[in-house]
Amino acid sequence: MPKKKRTKGDRFQTIEMDQSEEKPKPTKLKIFEAAYKRTVNLGNYESQSLELRCQIGEDENVDAAIISLVAKVKLELEEAE
Repeated sequence: MPKKKRTKGDRFQTIEMDQSEEKPKPTKLKIFEAAYKRTVNLGNYESQSLELRCQIGEDENVDAAIISLVAKVKLELEEAE
């Protein structure tokens, strides 16, 4: 089915889409580094940011590393207040 594109004056222009193209196959990505950044508004046009990064080994769980980063950043910012 052709896609419709909005143009000036609320008129539509038909655009032909080539349906024969193959979609790229997803590949499994290897995650070797994770980062988490949080910015806290201090009021009076001031803010404070903290970003932590970690390297993830082949035998480590990526989700666990991200959860640890988030918890550590939140803890550090709470202690700084």
